[in-house]
Amino acid sequence: MKESKTQFRARTWIFRAQLLLFGFFCAIGLTMGPLFIAGMKDAQGRPAPEAGFWLTTITAGVFLPAFARALFDLRARKRPLVSLWREGIQVRLIGRTSLDGVPGVPNLIRFAWGVLSTQSFRSRTRLALWEEIQGAWVEGLPAMRILIIEGEFWSTNDVCDVEPRILFHQVDFRDSLPEIADAIQSCSADPNQLSSWSEAN
Repeated sequence: MKESKTQFRARTWIFRAQLLLFGFFCAIGLTMGPLFIAGMKDAQGRPAPEAGFWLTTITAGVFLPAFARALFDLRARKRPLVSLWREGIQVRLIGRTSLDGVPGVPNLIRFAWGVLSTQSFRSRTRLALWEEIQGAWVEGLPAMRILIIEGEFWSTNDVCDVEPRILFHQVDFRDSLPEIADAIQSCSADPNQLSSWSEAN
């Protein structure tokens, strides 16, 4: 039998790009804003304390949280999102909020809620034994594919906290979703070939 890949890592280039973009805006806003407030004149030679106030406020309220979130997202994705072990499947859920999956909520509201509630800065690890896995498959159009893993995924912090279904999007992974689903099906048929998840740490 062909050896299956067992570690599936996140796609991170988008967070690197966000880190550079928001870092640039933060540097400009947190430098120029206070300077305008302190009395620096604008291009027409006039004082602009009000512009400095708003520049500083917008930077601190929008760009700085966005930079912090991008930094967290990048650091949190150094480890695989999905790992297949002899005992079962380990998944890592990063920055997910209670508004995820709620239709009709604007992205700005999702962003603000995630930052204010600190849910966007949380990483949760969940585990499911192979005998508790009911299946893994891919749904959706090519540009909007979703990986669905059904089973009893329990939290490493609270064994009473069980999630029956885990969803990932194609943008989450470097690998294709069908490849991940196939690997889960293949390993579930013969998990003894895999390493133990006690070796993960």
